[in-house]
Amino acid sequence: GDICDSDDDDDTLSDDAEAVLGTRPLDADTDDDGLSDGREERLRTDMRRIDTDRDGLPDGVEAGARRPVADPPGRATGTRLGRFRPDRDPLTRTDPLRRDTDGDRLADGREDRNHNGRRELAETDPRHRDTDRDAVPDGAERFPLDPRR
Repeated sequence: GDICDSDDDDDTLSDDAEAVLGTRPLDADTDDDGLSDGREERLRTDMRRIDTDRDGLPDGVEAGARRPVADPPGRATGTRLGRFRPDRDPLTRTDPLRRDTDGDRLADGREDRNHNGRRELAETDPRHRDTDRDAVPDGAERFPLDPRR
């Protein structure tokens, strides 16, 4: 970051654009969700909020971020590790713009109870409307993991 550098934190957004957007020009990941501000602009997520759709899952977990944004050269910073939560299974991505990716009336964060991005045995699948495949959506049944009930 110097007078000739129009993007001091190397997040692909110019410092002028960050001033307009309300993000920090010396912080490549303003909300510390593991997605650079530039990537969040491309995804259309809120660069200032760790959980754009307010479903309980950080945008980085929903988008498959396994590693924090590294500190760029100079005085700029990347992701603060105290807030960052890595995605434990980036192949099971959900939509960071939709509170309920599969439309079963359960928020993604409610289905992924430990908020780690990986479907555990005692969790319903936020990517599939009917986890136990009994023709009843998870949000409409009392035992969404038991096809016999």
